[in-house]
Amino acid sequence: MMTSNNTSNKTTYFAPAERTGKEQIESERKTVAEYILKDPFARKILGSVMEVVLILDRNRQVVFTNEALHKLLGVKEDRAFLGLRLGELFKCVHADEMMGGCGTSEHCRMCGAVIAILSAQEGKPRSEECTIVQRDTNNAIDLAVSAVPFDVGGERYTLFIMLDISDQKRREAMERIFFHDVMNISGVISGLSEMLQLGKADKFPDLGKRIFKATRRLIEEIDMQRSLTLAEMGELQPRVEHIHAQQILKDSVDAYSSHPVANGKKLDVDASSEDVEFDSDAILLNRVIGNMIKNALEASEKGEQIKVGCRRKDGAVEFWVHNDAVMSKDVQIQVFRRSYTTKGKGRGLGTYGMKLLSERYLKGQVDFESSKGKGTTFFARYPA
Repeated sequence: MMTSNNTSNKTTYFAPAERTGKEQIESERKTVAEYILKDPFARKILGSVMEVVLILDRNRQVVFTNEALHKLLGVKEDRAFLGLRLGELFKCVHADEMMGGCGTSEHCRMCGAVIAILSAQEGKPRSEECTIVQRDTNNAIDLAVSAVPFDVGGERYTLFIMLDISDQKRREAMERIFFHDVMNISGVISGLSEMLQLGKADKFPDLGKRIFKATRRLIEEIDMQRSLTLAEMGELQPRVEHIHAQQILKDSVDAYSSHPVANGKKLDVDASSEDVEFDSDAILLNRVIGNMIKNALEASEKGEQIKVGCRRKDGAVEFWVHNDAVMSKDVQIQVFRRSYTTKGKGRGLGTYGMKLLSERYLKGQVDFESSKGKGTTFFARYPA
């Protein structure tokens, strides 16, 4: 529930919205800097560690930084950071959603950094992980953070230490997904091949077809992981061609109609779909639409229907996939985070991959709507 701040006319969904004024920030910076300068050991540690170290005031605003942050952001003057909060430093997509800034939006309730800072302000050190999606680039930065309380001149400050673990988290997620999916499909191929070896082909006339489909799925999974790895490294090269929206839909529906997650479920193309012609990368587009369909199938029960469609809308071509399940508010807040998933540890690249490929490489946008009585619909829009 949204709460009102009595001192500032600002509102917040989580952390207090009050901000320290410029003059007070300068005073706090001077106090903290003098405190650190008196201790040669503290100066040496702060200047030599690779981790970014911030000192935050009671309103979570920066009053002191170490050289590691200057190098990371390419800024020499520490006053450029004064008064900012963590999400504002790193241009988090949620940092300016509310007037109160970083820490006050609905999404901030799930942010490990804000949670750790608030804990430290109550006198309890805390370590967490958080993911910041940057506004300008859509890059996802995974951080390991620690917040420790300490007092200077009777005022409570927070020593905030952060380490970029993006490469580690990316590698772990990629490896888990890759091995999980590849082992599942390899198991299917192994079972079907064993039946063939035992001479049961006459009892299962479609055995060859089933082996072919499973092998094709295995190749697609490997290629998908390759695409995501290259995309995150900024090395993916789209191959633009003239395509038809209806054909993209048909290819994606055909690919997933016989997929194990579609067992007992109805997958249909909406009759109102339009065959919009436009230029894009058909392979990457199939990856996105296929992931939308797969997610909808995984969220649906047997007997339920998944509808897909496309249309021209506001100068763009819009693909959509609908299912009857409703996502909880907490899931909706985190759905595009790289490491978040409702399917078990390390299974969270589906929606993140859709957004990454669409917004960084296909000049598009991915969004969703989910509400009781209407179900969940994911949208992917691209220039037409």
